[in-house]
Amino acid sequence: MKKRVLLVQLPPERYLERGIPYLQTHITKNRHPLYISFQRPEANLKEHFTRNNIDNIEIIDLASELATAPPENIDLDNIITTIYKASLKHKELVVFIDSLSTILLYKPLSELLRLSEVLIRLAKQKQKILLLLGIASDFASKEFVKNIALLADDIVTPNP
Repeated sequence: MKKRVLLVQLPPERYLERGIPYLQTHITKNRHPLYISFQRPEANLKEHFTRNNIDNIEIIDLASELATAPPENIDLDNIITTIYKASLKHKELVVFIDSLSTILLYKPLSELLRLSEVLIRLAKQKQKILLLLGIASDFASKEFVKNIALLADDIVTPNP
């Protein structure tokens, strides 16, 4: 059985420099990339994607939305719906969530765990979604990360 859910531990000081090339290794002709950002606005991300020759990526910019709207207005269920609809449009999908730890700044732990569980179940059931859950490596020993890691197929730390 293919691995469908990877918990990607990245150093906070080099998060994008390691995360984007790692994402790039999972983008194929048939696998459409979707980047969900709680951390950086789309304009900032586009620069990094362009530098790494990733031009067909769909970005869901929740960072900008969180900068202008109260956190309670962000509905995590919309993320699930967006991923599900994208999976219907594309042969395969690779989804990178940036990052689980940032979600905790805006939402309670219970919502993060529920979101993670639903997305993991969706990825494993659909068998056409590769879910990359980004987490800053300094959170690796936290209990909530360990709980999510139990559901993931693997934990990876991309090399420089």
